[in-house]
Amino acid sequence: MTLGQFRLGRSPMGETRYALMGFNDFKSAFNAGAYRKGDKTAEKAWDEFIAKVSDIVTILRTNTRIMVGKW
Repeated sequence: MTLGQFRLGRSPMGETRYALMGFNDFKSAFNAGAYRKGDKTAEKAWDEFIAKVSDIVTILRTNTRIMVGKW
């Protein structure tokens, strides 16, 4: 997972930050939280993070991109 911010311009929707997650397969992409299931430390950290940002964060949009090859 990578977190970042836009530095050159702004989209018409007004985003200022982004989160980018990579997955090894399409099935994993649709169950993004599976990696932390069973890991009590990761679950607790995620719950604390969401509790802190839930009042100030709005998800404007999501995208799924599929890489079909590497050169």
